[in-house]
Amino acid sequence: EFPTLTFVCGHCGWDAPRAALRAALKSQNLLLETSWQPPHLIRRLCDKIGPERMLFGSDFPLFSQRRALRNARLALNEEEYALVAGENARRLLAL
Repeated sequence: EFPTLTFVCGHCGWDAPRAALRAALKSQNLLLETSWQPPHLIRRLCDKIGPERMLFGSDFPLFSQRRALRNARLALNEEEYALVAGENARRLLAL
């Protein structure tokens, strides 16, 4: 209903990543954020929606930034990681 807005689904849907993925597949203006998710799930979601629609998140101080970065690095190649860890946020925030 709001095609000109960009929405971010925190934690990739937390304990419902399949629902988050279904929503992202239906709505091109929905981005998924990676906090609390293991590398295999980040990889799977990236394969389904592409790294351009994912944002890095750590949920600090509730979750370790170091662990969140490690999970993203393990899941993504260098080009994907650059998008997820910074470029996508810069584009979203028009920086």
